[in-house]
Amino acid sequence: MKVQATNAQRMGLVITSNFVEAEDISDALRAYDVRDIVHRSTAADAFDLMSSDRPAPVIAVLSVRDFDDRVAELARWLQSAGSPQILINGDEKNAQAHSAVFLQRPFTDADLHRSLSDIIQPT
Repeated sequence: MKVQATNAQRMGLVITSNFVEAEDISDALRAYDVRDIVHRSTAADAFDLMSSDRPAPVIAVLSVRDFDDRVAELARWLQSAGSPQILINGDEKNAQAHSAVFLQRPFTDADLHRSLSDIIQPT
């Protein structure tokens, strides 16, 4: 399922503790006209978004080492909000359980763009 949102709703969420990876993912998201990109180091750091007045992200990329309870809670919230997700690493079963696209390291820029194009449309 592809999601297309209005410009006002094109916020992307990137969860990774690696700032270089966050920039690479952000660059890829900009190719899909996602301009408001929120980066958090951990899933727990993103909980403020769940209680804010901001619309849910049009896309979320979660690059996590362990799919713990905090990541699961965030993934459930994103899924219930209709935000497509890409899970990098972690467990493919967890990705499937949350309707997320699974991307295993190592991956190329082309792999990331292919995953993005499967779930989000540029404006």
